[in-house]
Amino acid sequence: MSSAEQPSARGVRPIVHLHQPDDVATALLVRAQWDDGMPYLRSVEVAGTVADLQQLVPADGICRLDQRDDHGARTLVVEAANTLTAISAGDGVTRLSVVGRDLPTVQGLVDTASATARRLVEEPEGSLRMGFWAYGDGFGRMSTRRVTAPTWAEASGNYTRRTAEASRRSCPCAGSTNAPDGSCCGTGSRAPARPPPSAR
Repeated sequence: MSSAEQPSARGVRPIVHLHQPDDVATALLVRAQWDDGMPYLRSVEVAGTVADLQQLVPADGICRLDQRDDHGARTLVVEAANTLTAISAGDGVTRLSVVGRDLPTVQGLVDTASATARRLVEEPEGSLRMGFWAYGDGFGRMSTRRVTAPTWAEASGNYTRRTAEASRRSCPCAGSTNAPDGSCCGTGSRAPARPPPSAR
């Protein structure tokens, strides 16, 4: 039995409360999953705001929703080849969600769009993007903002000599704003500063 034929959802109807304009995008995705035989959903968040969301849209995509609020946040919903993609940018975060009938296709769209988004929001040398979380109405929401990163020489004094030396030896990218994900050697810890010249 395929995922689209699972009987568990029979007789169940989802309800989406439209409190905010971007709830419409969520409602469209839910309807596609429930009524249009698209059981697979994959989502990702990318730190940074893509200025032109059209660059993340599938080539054969047809726009079903285009919203922009007073604060400049924008949401697109695009239909393409048995998939529905919601893309939004606001609060320093670009968010992507794709539903579809075929999991490899859905995952491929998410991977391609998120890779493009990360390339488009790459931070300039000397800065990094810091994440913040806010909680309200029962939900947590991430936002980001760009901050200036000090040089390693400026920041290393915040550590004991042994810790600073160990960090520099074990993680040459310590503090590098050029690390792939803005973190130290993939540990997930935000780098404290740019690296010394010898580590570049």
